[in-house]
Order: sequence, then structure tokens, then C-alpha cells
Amino acid sequence: MLGRDTATEGKERVPAPPGVSSIDVDTLANVLACGGGRLNEFGDLVVEVKRGFLSKKVERYVIEFGIVRTVSGSDAFFAVRERGLKPFLTVLMRREGGKLELRWKCVDESLKHLCKEVLKILKNGLRNYEGGAPTRPRVSGGVASYRISGEYSSKLDGFAEVTLANAMLSYPLVYTTEVSVDEVKESVEAFLQGLERRLGEGRFIVTLSGGGWRFIVGFDTRKKTYTPSFISWDTNERLLGREAVERLRRIPSGVRARLLVFRIPSPLS
Repeated sequence: MLGRDTATEGKERVPAPPGVSSIDVDTLANVLACGGGRLNEFGDLVVEVKRGFLSKKVERYVIEFGIVRTVSGSDAFFAVRERGLKPFLTVLMRREGGKLELRWKCVDESLKHLCKEVLKILKNGLRNYEGGAPTRPRVSGGVASYRISGEYSSKLDGFAEVTLANAMLSYPLVYTTEVSVDEVKESVEAFLQGLERRLGEGRFIVTLSGGGWRFIVGFDTRKKTYTPSFISWDTNERLLGREAVERLRRIPSGVRARLLVFRIPSPLS
């Protein structure tokens, strides 16, 4: 144990997951599963906490979690779904040899009991993960591998021509963030699976916009199909299908890009 450890903040060294240089959101999900956490079909952590030693009352929380990568390590954040998202816990993770130094802070005093429960799951998961593969795999709702099709080719042409502001008038924006291009180009199929766990079933268009280029994907979670395209205004390239994926992989490592996800209304408009 290192230094201070209270109900609201503390730090501790625990085993680092073997063979993992930095923790991404999928690794974190496996760690939580190894620690006894239950993950629903959307990839959220579901925690039930008994309030009081003699009380029979059990409170159920659905928790969204994620990772923000920094130069020095990974920062995990946890937010409970409660009429929106309510952040309650942050955990900074810094690797030192075979150990991880955890520094946590419960940012909501009213949820100290939940902070304690999530930290217990996280620490247990890191210790169990040291023994090998996860003892309880992440629930993914039986997600199958995605395959390329040309189903959304005409839709993607439209996204190449319009500004994203205009696109929002026709398609509901359901998710936006900033990501490293490396997270997408390593495996577009795995990236889409991660979005499916977050967004649920439906048809979506993803745009990844960098300096002078845009990577656009239309995908259907039920059919498990996707149509990728790549547009560069600097080089006047317009690529579709596998060529678009290969072009994305030539974007230099470490580049950050804006990610937006639009839901395609049903019936298709």
C-alpha cells in the first residue's frame, strides 16, 4: 500500500496484466470481468450494492466506463447512468515494471459506497488477470465478426460532399469523441464491435475526420456488414471497400481524429 487510502481517494500497487503495455477499454472490460464484474449486452458494468449491514435493500447501478490514454499511462473513468451520465470515480494507472500504480479519486461523495465496490472489482480483476485469460469473459451479446459489403456506398458519397453540420440535420448524432487513429486502423471490425456494445442494435454511419481527410463507415449491427470509404481532399483520393481500409492504415501512428457516429433512421432515408 502506498500513502493515503480513504473512502474518497487513495493509491496502491497491484499486478499489471501480463503482456499488456497499456490498458485500453477492452482490456479494462476483461479486467472488470475477471474481478467478478457483470457486463451487460451493451458493455456496461452492472453493480448491485447492499446498503447497510443489516439492510436487505439492494441498489442496482449501470456504469459506463472508458479509458483516456496519456503520455504517462491510462486514466480510467466511471460514470453511473442516472438521468444521463454522472461521473463518480477516476483511476489513474501508471505502469512501473510488473506493477501498476493506481491512484483513485471518488469525485461524488454521495456514491462513496459505489466507488468502494468498483475499486474492489478492479483490484480483484488485476490480480486474477495475472494468472492468465479472463475467468469471466466480457459479454458481447454474441457479436459476430463484421464483413465488408457495398450496401452503404451511396450514403457515404453524400457524407463526402456535405459538411458534418449539415449531416446532423438528416441523421441523429448519437456519439462523439476524439480517438487515436491507431485504435481504428488496427482492426476496423473490432472497433465496430466496440461501438456496437456501446450503442446497441441499429444502422449507423461513422465519420473519422483528420487533417484533409475523412474515413467514413456505414454499418449494420444486425447484418454484421459494413461499407468503408476514404476521402482525401489534399490528394483527391476517393476509395471504397478494402482499399479504403488499407489507405487508413497508412495514416501515421499517433494521429488524433474526431469521431462522430450518426444513427440511420428507419426506414432508410
